[in-house]
Amino acid sequence: MDDLGLPSPSTAASPADPRRSLLCALHLLSADQMTPVVAEHARGLGLHDTVIYLIDYEQLALVPLPGSAVPPCHALSVDGTVAGLAFRRVAGQANAGSIR
Repeated sequence: MDDLGLPSPSTAASPADPRRSLLCALHLLSADQMTPVVAEHARGLGLHDTVIYLIDYEQLALVPLPGSAVPPCHALSVDGTVAGLAFRRVAGQANAGSIR
């Protein structure tokens, strides 16, 4: 745990599997606690300027999750952006197998 009581990559899981380590570190956190943990894990992989995007209620825009480790960025339209296309493809696959 770090000074804020958040899990660190070294204590979350084996460094041999960074995805598992990240999921273990995130699964009990609220959305406002996620950005520094994701940024720390990303730095461990040599990545910088990590941004988490969440879909808005109307599902028209992907909105950056704010946080101290987040670089300045703006919302992305679901229509007409690569990020929006990725969201639509994942959302479509997730809903295809559901029973309503």
